[in-house]
Amino acid sequence: MKRLGLTFAVALAFFAVTYCNAQTRVTVPVVTTDSATHIAVRATVEFKGPESRSVETDSDGRASVSLSPGRYQETITAPGYKTITFPWVIHPNASDNGPAGIHLEPEKEPEEIAGCYSQMRPGYTVVCGYAIDDHNQPVADVHIRLQGKSFEPMETTTNYRGFYRMQVPSPPGTPDPIGRPGRDFNPGTADITAQKSGYKTQVHTNIVLPDGQSSGLLVEMEHGTGTVETDDAPAWLNGTSGTCIGEHACDDIDTTPNHLKPKSGGAAPVSPHLQRESAPVSLRSIIPPGTTIKVGFP
Repeated sequence: MKRLGLTFAVALAFFAVTYCNAQTRVTVPVVTTDSATHIAVRATVEFKGPESRSVETDSDGRASVSLSPGRYQETITAPGYKTITFPWVIHPNASDNGPAGIHLEPEKEPEEIAGCYSQMRPGYTVVCGYAIDDHNQPVADVHIRLQGKSFEPMETTTNYRGFYRMQVPSPPGTPDPIGRPGRDFNPGTADITAQKSGYKTQVHTNIVLPDGQSSGLLVEMEHGTGTVETDDAPAWLNGTSGTCIGEHACDDIDTTPNHLKPKSGGAAPVSPHLQRESAPVSLRSIIPPGTTIKVGFP
């Protein structure tokens, strides 16, 4: 009788632990995209920690995984991309977890972006970017209009990969609003309008156009009607980064454009790197795990 009671107690305890684990499991979305284009990438995502799981993202670069809360090592692999491993914490409260994914760095720079850099020359700015939809897919035939005060409006359309490119005379700089040492003038700016039937018109204002360099903008096309306006002026452009006093005092100012910064809601901070020195906007960046961004052509 005692043995029967002990067996029952062990079985009950096992059931309780299993039930508790089932109750505390958290479903986390996974998103994998290309860091240069933000187009979806099919990838294998492995989690190792309190338990081990592996999922494959679909054609939209999306998947979901159910895991117990705790600390994990997440490894993402995909053909043509650099393998990356990083720590990831699954919180008990699902709302505290961002997407478990990352923008993967391609082993080879896309030809379109290489073409942008090859056209750079003094007196001009090369404006490049991609248009994608809410499934991380390229949107072709988007009408792109670039308009500034110092040059005639220029127009083009995106190709089958959602890519566009224009070269315009760099607009004259403007005096720095707070007179920071070493920065007498800030680059000029222009506006971009993206239009296509069946999608909301996207208007991005204050796109920085640095002289002799490249400027990038990712355009997120939303299905529907109407117009969405986004001010892409980086904080340092309008003087909200603070006042710099002394030599090199401005060196640590965050020059990341607003459209590369994460949305609110617990997203990890953006840490672009591989940026071209002194370029206010760069076509290259690596976004760390968990970052959610509105627009951010690297």
